[in-house]
Amino acid sequence: MNNTVAKHIIEQLLFQKVTDFCICAGGRNVPLISVLVRLKEVQKESLNKNLLQINIYEFFDERSASFFALGRSKATKKPTVVITTSGTAVAETLPAMLEAKYSNTPLIILSADRPKSYQNAYTPQTMNQANIFSFLNIKCWNLDENNFKEFVFSSTTKKQYHINASFNDPIVFNNTVTLDSKILAWLTKEGGDSAHRDVEPPPFVSQANILESKNQPCNKDLLAEDRVLLAQFFSKGKRPLVLVSKLDLKHQSNLINFLLKLNTFVYLEAGSGLWGERKLELLLLKAGEKTLEQAFENKWFDSVIKIGNTPTVKVWRLLEDKFKTLPVLSVVEHGESGLSRSKQKFFVEPFLKTFCDDSISSLGITGAWGRDSLWKEKIKTLDKQFYKEKHTRCKENPFSEEALVRQMSEVFLEENNIFLGNSLSIRHWDSVAIKKAFCSVESHRGLNGIDGLVSGFLGWASGMSDKNKSWAVLGDLSALYDLNALWISKQLSNKNWAIIIVNNFGGKIFKPLFNQKILEANHSLEFEHWAKLFNCSYTKIEAKNFTKQFNKNITGIVEVVLP
Repeated sequence: MNNTVAKHIIEQLLFQKVTDFCICAGGRNVPLISVLVRLKEVQKESLNKNLLQINIYEFFDERSASFFALGRSKATKKPTVVITTSGTAVAETLPAMLEAKYSNTPLIILSADRPKSYQNAYTPQTMNQANIFSFLNIKCWNLDENNFKEFVFSSTTKKQYHINASFNDPIVFNNTVTLDSKILAWLTKEGGDSAHRDVEPPPFVSQANILESKNQPCNKDLLAEDRVLLAQFFSKGKRPLVLVSKLDLKHQSNLINFLLKLNTFVYLEAGSGLWGERKLELLLLKAGEKTLEQAFENKWFDSVIKIGNTPTVKVWRLLEDKFKTLPVLSVVEHGESGLSRSKQKFFVEPFLKTFCDDSISSLGITGAWGRDSLWKEKIKTLDKQFYKEKHTRCKENPFSEEALVRQMSEVFLEENNIFLGNSLSIRHWDSVAIKKAFCSVESHRGLNGIDGLVSGFLGWASGMSDKNKSWAVLGDLSALYDLNALWISKQLSNKNWAIIIVNNFGGKIFKPLFNQKILEANHSLEFEHWAKLFNCSYTKIEAKNFTKQFNKNITGIVEVVLP
């Protein structure tokens, strides 16, 4: 019966074009792994070379596996499945599930469990794991041989799920399991990369349930009461700043048109997808946080429009206290406003559609931003001053981490993919990097942790085309946090990636805040032997020689040592 339960679960996932699986070594999840092994054997035996690809990645650590799955899901825009055994194994996936929830990334945890009668009895390797993600309001199926047919999986993009399947003893590895003929017919129907294809489902699967794979514009309009709230906001805010943070828009042209219509100052973060957009050149503030904070202190901005996820820039946090009287309009892809004092939010697609369909004035919105008034000239002058100071600072301190990040942005090519670590890496990048139109820029900005970044990057790179180099820029503590991540590197078909580790021998982000060494996690470690442990290529570069020693064809681990 175990095999029947496992086969049903895997087939339901396949019907929804979920084809990427991270399996973690264990005993209780053997029935699930048996089905996948049989699928791979069918692929190998098939004379049809265009067989739809099912990807299986093997792990020993559920934490690394789940962050890898998170990264891959970000690249493919489809959920990746992490298959775990019972006990603490499923708990190891919690950090990645948290990041998935807060970054709106699709992720499925498929946990094997001991019989339901064992729960709450402290039997070996047993816990009540069915509702471990309940506080995140994540859908959970708690299945066994009695109710497994209730599991009919349907999904839309960017959702998280937990499937908990109980299996009885004895556990047997059976790679002769008979697969549904409809599944086999469907899998062999057409060829191509499973991450980028549309395949017609079997006739008994509703087309409406298939994962969204086509970019369809949002046809929803703002409600009448929302239009009233917009008019009220703009009646108070005549000199708004627009902050554009992490976004994954299907139609960037709508956002560009909105910004051009509004014609006020814009601060773009790296994840906005708008770096290098020449149409916005005259609206951009380039000096970063210093301009924003000073302009707020001088009361040159009287309101803020935030579009996207919670911003990285420091001034966003200051809106909670120092600038708490400023009106804030939050436009989000998902979740909440990002400010404790402001609960009002608008969803980005209908918000932008409203401004694309209607003129600014027809919405009852008028302001001083439509012409080059005195406040604009003051901010332009201030931004030029601070930008010049920043450029001079990088020149005078060429071996600083800030200057190093700027040099990276200069030598990376626009066709490259860039993955930015949290802490100082992304902050320096937002502040000083050259604003090129890179192929893709990614980060884990849901909860902003430094855990799982190496695993997440490798998962993300695995879902990108190997025609475009993928770079990660991470701090030394981020790498130390995720040392076993390189385990998966030997299994990746895409080898065109490199991880740059900026080694400043500790966590320096807190130094200017507290100047307490106990908070810095200082160390004297380097990363050559880490790379050797996993047979990865290794290159060491002294920060003072970065531009001379840098080679765009470097792969593997690149350690850049700061003085």
